Amino acid sequence: MKSPKFKKPMKKKSAKQKLIDTQDAKNRLMLIERDGPHCAVCGLLGDHAHHILTKARYPELRDDPYNLIFLCHICHADAHSCPSAFFDWLKNVLSEQYAALNIDNARATKL
Repeated sequence: MKSPKFKKPMKKKSAKQKLIDTQDAKNRLMLIERDGPHCAVCGLLGDHAHHILTKARYPELRDDPYNLIFLCHICHADAHSCPSAFFDWLKNVLSEQYAALNIDNARATKL
């Protein structure tokens, strides 16, 4: 007879975390409505709302629609592993969104 598997008790989320989760869900829905459900880079089904400028360094841009782009998990990992290549792609392909963020070269290298 198999032994029962016990699930770890879930930690209760703080009010702040619940608010962040709710806003993140709204951001995802906004991106799907604005850009469709596919990754902006490769066209696969997207599942990540990626912050172009990081939340840690630019908290004021956390929910700015111009700072968000919908990516699949592969392109999302690539964007984090090589941000300079991602910025080059963004600058060339989505120049209006890039321009709206007012990113200068010095700022982009400090992401």
